Amino acid sequence: MKSEATILWHESLDSTQEEVRRRKDSLNSLTVIASGYQSAGRGQRGNSWLAAPWENLTFSLLLRFSSPISAMQGGEPALPAKEQFMISIVATLAVHDYLASRDIDSRVKWPNDIYCGDRKICGILVENRLSEGFVADSIVGIGLNVNQTKFPPGVPNPTSMRLRSGQSYDVKSELRLFMGIFSPLLRQLGELGGFGSLRERYLSLMYRRAIHCEWVDCRTGGHFFGSIKGISEDYRLLIQDDGGNIRSFAFKEVNYII
Repeated sequence: MKSEATILWHESLDSTQEEVRRRKDSLNSLTVIASGYQSAGRGQRGNSWLAAPWENLTFSLLLRFSSPISAMQGGEPALPAKEQFMISIVATLAVHDYLASRDIDSRVKWPNDIYCGDRKICGILVENRLSEGFVADSIVGIGLNVNQTKFPPGVPNPTSMRLRSGQSYDVKSELRLFMGIFSPLLRQLGELGGFGSLRERYLSLMYRRAIHCEWVDCRTGGHFFGSIKGISEDYRLLIQDDGGNIRSFAFKEVNYII
């Protein structure tokens, strides 16, 4: 996997995620499609992503992974399907580290939103294609609130870099800076011990980790109190309830009460 990104900017697109999908066969790994405006941006599970034109970073990047045979022959590292959540871990850590470079503190709200305090500053959508038990390629969509200070009604608890710092930013320059942080983190997937160190950092940055608070079990609709203990080997969220039980949740099976 090459270490330097190619960034392609567009004035307007329906969705950067869809544009990467349409052009995927002709794009190299670490190609970034960015747009000043998205008319039909998407978030997790079909949720829409609303962003003011040219005020924020809305982009998607293509990652290609090696086959096991190619990896054994000295090619790029292969990523087993069971470890595909590591792509989300790399993306969330990259956003956190980028924000830290701008003196903005953030935390990772499982599985892959970025929060500053109790407010959302970034959403990430990861769509993987699997082949024979391995990740073949991945499209990582990122929507980061940069300069926007007013948000449409109904957008839950938003914030932006400008609201946190009081400064305005050039989005094209900021994307180059972000990719300079993302690429080295991505390379760690092929290093000895890389999975473990990335996972440990992710755990250390989890939003509300070890904080006693209220939750909704979406499988039953019931409320309970407990605190995050971490994530399981298969990347499910682990919460210890007041009865001492460890509850395990997949994505969309539990909600934070904020």
